Amino acid sequence: MTDKGQLYLGLDGGGTKCRAALMAEDGSLLGKGLSGSANVSRDFDQASSSIVEASIKALESAGIDKEELKNIRVGAGLAGAGLASTQRKLAQWKHPFASFDFTTDLHTACIGAHEGEDGATLIVGTGSCAARIMNGKVVQLGGHGFALGDQGSGAWTGREAVSRVLCQMDGIYPKDELFELISHSLGIKTQAELVDKMNGALPREFAHIAPKVLQLALEGVSQAQEIIVSGAGYLSKLCRLLLADNDLKLCLVGGLSLPLSAWLDDDIRARLNDPHHSPEWGAIHFCKTNLSHRKLQNAN
Repeated sequence: MTDKGQLYLGLDGGGTKCRAALMAEDGSLLGKGLSGSANVSRDFDQASSSIVEASIKALESAGIDKEELKNIRVGAGLAGAGLASTQRKLAQWKHPFASFDFTTDLHTACIGAHEGEDGATLIVGTGSCAARIMNGKVVQLGGHGFALGDQGSGAWTGREAVSRVLCQMDGIYPKDELFELISHSLGIKTQAELVDKMNGALPREFAHIAPKVLQLALEGVSQAQEIIVSGAGYLSKLCRLLLADNDLKLCLVGGLSLPLSAWLDDDIRARLNDPHHSPEWGAIHFCKTNLSHRKLQNAN
């Protein structure tokens, strides 16, 4: 135990990055850490390694020895933590912390955005999902993963762009700036090269393309706009379901949330509010209130 009393780590583990925030009992921020992907359903070993790495970096930034991990209580919001198979792995994981309470990254983002109060949240990053907390009940929509859903997300947007360029190379659509973007950024000249490079690519690799597709859409490139409008339309529908028959505030979080917000439907944009706190804050709040993943399962 340090002279700062009980310390807490809040973790926000997504498909591309894992962020850690070290806080004192009074909520003051002591340090931050950043590591790689922490999607526990996609690669558990990678995710658990990223969790520990980000945690150690947060301690180091606060000038605290990593041996203190054993005394720190951790709350973690993790991509993929909503699956039963992943929850079993997390429950059995021999972590180095004093305690480890986990839930989904969407849940902790919603807690942080609304300071633990009722509200709705849309995450748009490598993946996409939405949730609301109202009267103690958590409702989550979307977030079905790269293979089965995540429309409007960075990974989905990048994959749609690659797919559209392959169609352009077939002659189904005319080649445009989207073709130039993919060809240049991926260093390819032929369909075979593109398929070889991106077949089996990880979601985060597709997600790296998304900001450039959004920029082309802003510049008026019609085929880029079609992709963005389609994704934003899906996300607007998710939000509309969560906001029906209530006056909840809506917050957007995630790496693509700001640039994509302009493409959401007008009625959804009218409900937008700035988040109160980070997902890491939400994870610590989750930890402090001693919620468990079993309670989240029951709520769903």
